[in-house]
Formats: sequence, C-alpha cells, structure tokens
Amino acid sequence: MGVAGAALLGAARAGLWVAWRTRLYEMPVALYFLTWLPNLMLQTWFYTLVALFAGGAELARFALVGSLVRLAALPTCVQTTSHLVADREEGYLAYLVTTPVNLAGLVLGRSVLYAAEAVVTVLVASAVVLPAAGMMPGAAGWLRFCGALAATCLSLSGLGLLVGRVVFRTRYDMVVTSLVVQALAIFCGVVVPVSAFPQWVAKAASLVPLTNGLAAARILLGGGTRGAAGLVAAELGVGLAYWLAGYAVLLAAVRAGRARGSLERF
Repeated sequence: MGVAGAALLGAARAGLWVAWRTRLYEMPVALYFLTWLPNLMLQTWFYTLVALFAGGAELARFALVGSLVRLAALPTCVQTTSHLVADREEGYLAYLVTTPVNLAGLVLGRSVLYAAEAVVTVLVASAVVLPAAGMMPGAAGWLRFCGALAATCLSLSGLGLLVGRVVFRTRYDMVVTSLVVQALAIFCGVVVPVSAFPQWVAKAASLVPLTNGLAAARILLGGGTRGAAGLVAAELGVGLAYWLAGYAVLLAAVRAGRARGSLERF
C-alpha cells in the first residue's frame, strides 16, 4: 500500500471512530433499543396497516418490505447531512480542512459507520416484524438480503453527502433531509410500485438511491434471485455517482471557503 492509500485508510478509520463515539453520545445503546428502534418499527406498521386497508394483503406485504428497507434512509441520509452541517456550524470543519488529513477518507469512514447503523437497524426491525407478518425467508435469503441492504445503505450515504453539501450554508438541514426522506418513500417504490407512476418518473427514480436496492430486496426476501444481482450492482453504481458528486462539490466549496475566509458564514 502506497503513502496515499495509507493516508486514505488512516483517515477512514479516524472518521469511523469519531462518528461511532459521536453516535454513542447522541444515542446510547439502551436508548436506541428502548425508544428509537421501537419508534421506527411503529412507523413500519403504520405504513403496512394503511396499505392493508387501502389495497388488501398483497399491497400490505409490499408496503411492509418497502417500509423496512426505507428505515435505512434515516441513519444514512439524515446523519450524513446533519453531521456535515454541524462540523461547519461548530467550527470543526475549518480544522479538518487546514490539517493534512485525507478529507475523502474521513468522509468515507463516517459514511461506512452510518451505513452500518442502518444495516443493523433494518435487520433488527426485520427480524421482529417479518415473522410477525408470516414472512420468513431462509438462511440463504437472509444472507443475500444483507448484501443488498449493505449496498443500499452505502448508496444512501452518498445521497446524504450530496444533500449535506446542498444545505451546507443554511440552517435548514433537518427540513431538507426530511423532505428528501419523504420523497424517497413516495417515488422509490416503498409503498406504491414505481410502475404506478408515469414512465419518466419511473426512469428518474431508478437513478435515485434506494430504488434498485429495494427492488433487489423484494426479490431476495421472496425467495428468488433472478435479476437481484443486476439491481444491486445498479444500486452501488448510483450510490457511487452520488458520493463522488457530493464529495466533489464539497471539496470545491471548502476550497472556495478557505480562499475567501468564509467557511463559517451562512
């Protein structure tokens, strides 16, 4: 491994560790399991029951899987955005960009931590909710589902990075990220099939994180495999594009802010 690779890996480890300690401070493990996770599972049941009364058992099963995978957007998209904005508001970003740390590695480490939290959240919720709904995939199905879920969570972290840059100089990060999460729920096949929208909306949705990964998860939880690998690959490609775009725009903004001395300015 060269010097650049070692710097990237070291910064990624540091980013992961700092994000882990920050999340433990914000959300202790006991609080996570006693309040946050039950709250997310109640959201899942809400969407499922609405779908049950609106369209029957088949739509309810569709909404159940979609609502579970949708939970991944909260630790990834929301946390990535909020912590990026908090770094700037609290003055930490100025130190990060003026020291010889590998910024890409630091951001990557954080993204991995938030993606891991999202995977744990969805898997624990699924292990409780799916059996209660009579949906029990086999061991192989669970393992494949974990792979599709990991790809989806990493992809959503890329979306969070891009959204974080968009709201970089505002005080409205939570408002904007909430709108993004709700838009994902509407247009990415969470409760309503993507095919129900006009063709141009369906094509646009396929270029947004969550859509392809969720479609793969549905196939795998249903016991199938055909087409899932292609959907997972598409999800990773979309997420990589968002991550690179978000990082490129962030880097440009940081360089412009350093040149003008305006990193902390709204």
